[in-house]
Amino acid sequence: MSNRQLRRELRRSGQVTRAGARRPTPPSRGGGSSSLLSFPFIAGVAVLVLVLVGLLVWFSMSTGGGDGGSEAVAEIEQGSALIAELKEMGLVDGTSVGREDAPLHLEAYEDFQCPFCLRFTAFQEGQLLEQYVKTGQLRLTYRHFPVFSGRESVQAAQASLCAAEQNAFWEYHHKLFRVQAEAGQIENERINVGRFSDENLKRYAQELGLDMERFNACFDSDKYLDQVQKDKAEGQSYGLTGTPSFVLNGRPLVGGAPQTIDGWKSIFDQVLGSSSSPTPAPTETPTANPTAAATPTP
Repeated sequence: MSNRQLRRELRRSGQVTRAGARRPTPPSRGGGSSSLLSFPFIAGVAVLVLVLVGLLVWFSMSTGGGDGGSEAVAEIEQGSALIAELKEMGLVDGTSVGREDAPLHLEAYEDFQCPFCLRFTAFQEGQLLEQYVKTGQLRLTYRHFPVFSGRESVQAAQASLCAAEQNAFWEYHHKLFRVQAEAGQIENERINVGRFSDENLKRYAQELGLDMERFNACFDSDKYLDQVQKDKAEGQSYGLTGTPSFVLNGRPLVGGAPQTIDGWKSIFDQVLGSSSSPTPAPTETPTANPTAAATPTP
């Protein structure tokens, strides 16, 4: 091989070597793992999930979608059916239900906007009607005790008394509490938000099939404002301050209502066993007790 050929071969060999050389690839940050698994990304996803959960909870509460509201509606419907049955038995009389000579007379002081009154109506009232009123042992009377400032509690009370003129107090009573249950009042208390506006109170009466000319004339005249104020004054004379509160055979129950029907049974048994003994104190349940006066100046 000539010197010229040798130099040519050497140049070819050098070109291949230079062409085959590659600059090493620098290592990627994070050891080569995906940026989707970085801490900032994971933290951001966690925050987003928490926000979404919070929004779902808020929406459920604000729209009344909780199980407590649905269960309350079902129980109130059963109570309405019981009232219809007691009517056929001749045991419904205005704001009272039960025999006049029943050995037990329970007066319930309530506010239609009170969430605890809603709980009592939904989950205890029906059991009292079934087990004690229906059997002739108890007479239950509803008393008006508006505890929330503003107009709606008093107007709802007056509307219910106008319904009572048409022997529909208990139907209207259940209608108002059902409206509250459907709106989620048990889970999310809201006061004076228009559920008991004058327009809605009249609409509820119409939905129950009442004589609207008669109902409107009664309601628009504030005919029962004095009666509502009288009921509240009587409750205050017993020392009552919140709702629901109860007076049994002329004596206030200390601490509110029992939490279960067994609690009521214990109280009733004690009263029936010894009418001269003080009314026993039940297990305390929450009551609505706003500081503001409820009844507006007429």
